[in-house]
Amino acid sequence: IFVISSFLILLLERGRKYRESFDNISKQLWLSMMFKELWSMLAILWLRPFVMFQDQLFQTKNVGIAKGFPVFFIHGYGMINHPLGFLYIKRKLSQKGFGPFLSAHLDTIHLPVSALADQVIHIIREKLSSQAEKQIHLVCHYLGGIIAREILSRKDIGFEIQSVVTIGSAHLGTKIAYAGSGLTARQLEPKSEYLKQLAGLPLTQPHFSAIYSEHDNLALTFPGKVWTSPFVESVFVKYTGHTALLFSNEIAQLVTNFLENSWLSHSKEHSKCEHKEWNPIENSLESIDDDESYHGVSPTIRHA
Repeated sequence: IFVISSFLILLLERGRKYRESFDNISKQLWLSMMFKELWSMLAILWLRPFVMFQDQLFQTKNVGIAKGFPVFFIHGYGMINHPLGFLYIKRKLSQKGFGPFLSAHLDTIHLPVSALADQVIHIIREKLSSQAEKQIHLVCHYLGGIIAREILSRKDIGFEIQSVVTIGSAHLGTKIAYAGSGLTARQLEPKSEYLKQLAGLPLTQPHFSAIYSEHDNLALTFPGKVWTSPFVESVFVKYTGHTALLFSNEIAQLVTNFLENSWLSHSKEHSKCEHKEWNPIENSLESIDDDESYHGVSPTIRHA
């Protein structure tokens, strides 16, 4: 019932102009989207008892030759969300040599975003205390993207964020939050005081990528209604619900490409070699063309 209701809200939110484009979607595709979303939510619930093993699964075997820097995963809002929701993406990243992987199980209902950001900063500081280079990648889902922006607004956090990838993050808030409980949901409401304050903070992160779905039934994002910044590269995919984004091969490939380009950019800068300006969108599309398993990437790609 929740999945069906959320997709109905998505239709209403899109307005008449955008609902007409939905008419071209077959009933089979609608049913497929809803089934994948339901399956993904159930998978998250089934994985919850194993959250204690969040940092042990799919770690890169030889950390000494791992690409780039550690990757920290920040999960989304609600009781069902937890770090193991990134399991599929972690598996894909580990196959490419990324790692080690770090995460934290956060109370995303009762704590404000600022407190959640404090927790993440504290954990990353502890994990990087023995590292020579205190740098990290952030991969975030839903509320995790808001937390990442809060962290980016801080000064002297004790480490450098090499890149940020947000997946299905409601950077402008979402009307679904009106039905949520807790302080965090109030901050996720459209035009909340917190989001207004966050929008006024400067963003200077050079490698910030935002992945959205035109059919996100919780974040309710679509072209023309997303957060923009000169430093943000935005990509839209189609026919994928909010939770299903975490189990999508398309999304896993995009995240891998974004981190790969960030790593290559850092390596070339470190060796003082001339290199082409970092462009995750271009490289991601090249990968899409070469991968037969890649489907549904919208030609509507917003370069903020």
